[in-house]
Amino acid sequence: MERRALLVLVVCWLGLLLSPGAGAADDHLPHDNNQTSGGVQSFCQALDPSPQVQPFVEELTQPPVIDISTGQQLTLGVYKIKQKFHPDLPETTLYAYGTSEATASSPGPTLVATRGNESYVRWENHLNDTQHFLTVDHTIHWANPKTGGVPIVTHLHGGEVLSESDGYPDAWYTSSGELGPSFTTQNYTYANSQPAALLWYHDHTVGITRLNMLAGMNGMYVVKSPGEEPANLPSGEFERLIVVQDKQFHADGAVNFPTVGVSPGVHPSWCPEYYGDTIILNGKAWPFMTVYPTAYRFRMVNAANARYFVMTLSDPRLRFYQIGTDGGYLHMPLNLTMLTMGPAERLDFLVDFSTVQPGTVAYLNNSGNAPYPDGDPAVGLTTVMLKFNVVAAPENSTLPPFDLPATQVLSPM
Repeated sequence: MERRALLVLVVCWLGLLLSPGAGAADDHLPHDNNQTSGGVQSFCQALDPSPQVQPFVEELTQPPVIDISTGQQLTLGVYKIKQKFHPDLPETTLYAYGTSEATASSPGPTLVATRGNESYVRWENHLNDTQHFLTVDHTIHWANPKTGGVPIVTHLHGGEVLSESDGYPDAWYTSSGELGPSFTTQNYTYANSQPAALLWYHDHTVGITRLNMLAGMNGMYVVKSPGEEPANLPSGEFERLIVVQDKQFHADGAVNFPTVGVSPGVHPSWCPEYYGDTIILNGKAWPFMTVYPTAYRFRMVNAANARYFVMTLSDPRLRFYQIGTDGGYLHMPLNLTMLTMGPAERLDFLVDFSTVQPGTVAYLNNSGNAPYPDGDPAVGLTTVMLKFNVVAAPENSTLPPFDLPATQVLSPM
């Protein structure tokens, strides 16, 4: 209740903090941008660059949402699917979550729970491949099922759960029924006893978590708490939940992942860090987003293998107002020009587009070195994530009223 009170008590400061400011719209890509995505590669072998594609041709989409606060058990499976990340790329083979093979996608459906209401999910393995489509290094400790197949086990990252529903790495299972040494059940119970926050679920199988993550096994999990959440935050079409990931692709659309390890004489294909040259948001390579001149809420998960995203907005009239982190809401929003998000981290922030005129084009940029913080600078299209097209609200429509809470202004570190 304390966090909510601090936010709600200061909701009248928007006019003091921001003014619409004049000047030409910043409609330029980062200075070194071109259609070659570039960027640092894995430490293990030089990978062929992904096919060149035109950025910002598809709109940012939202994964389907499933309410799991009803007390009814939800069954989610992992299926082998084909998915297009860009109109100019061939279909990509993935392993993805869904209620059926037809509905499976990467990221998987967003699960929405209510604090204090238990949720029940059965996680099923429908992967019938005899081996993983990415190269498994058999010299490191991994599940290694005796009868073959692709093992999985799902972990709720950031969730407060009992051990039998944790998704321990050794609690894996295959579609044929082979079980890991820590397996107890496929039926998980989530108490949802923690404060409101954005969590995420992903595969956790010992020795191949990195492969299953890159193969597509991830999705978002939202814990809501109506009695303690701040009032008047953007919602509905003005709230966007986003999974960010980087990938690299072969010419045929297949995921390009190292097949030669960092020390091939010891571990033939194990690679400690992977940096793809294509930035993916909710399953789309470099999407765009059409926004009205009002405030939007962004809730973001970094599902990359190793890449840090150091995010800025291309138009200086736009700022980040961070309201939450992995554990939930901050005591007071932070007024920032830069946000840093490491692998597995979550961010909750607002951007107020009423400070710019309709017709403005802006970008969510990335300047994160790879590896972070002292590696090579981001180059090419790895320096940009998302394009914003600001348009006038439809005629006779009314944008939701919103007063930004008072903020603490911080400078970048």
